[in-house]
Amino acid sequence: MKEHFGAAESVVGLVGQLAERALRAELRSAAPDRGMDCFDLKVSLTHQPSSLEDLRPEAAVIHLGRRTALGRCTVFTPDGALVAVVSATYRVAGGNR
Repeated sequence: MKEHFGAAESVVGLVGQLAERALRAELRSAAPDRGMDCFDLKVSLTHQPSSLEDLRPEAAVIHLGRRTALGRCTVFTPDGALVAVVSATYRVAGGNR
């Protein structure tokens, strides 16, 4: 059981990191002059992929305000199967809006 949970935790961590990087890139393109720190990340894994290579994140900014930003990212396998849905909330600083 311990090994099973360890493997799942690794997948969730890696998928979460991939999604957070995609979300951060999307947010930076939407607000290049503003700094952002992620303070909440939720990873909902639908199934464990057979390989972590070539996973495809699709990120979108849902809300970009003066103080907070919210993003959502879906992660797919190369053949289009859904692996995870990830949401993240960011603290926004700097810049003029």
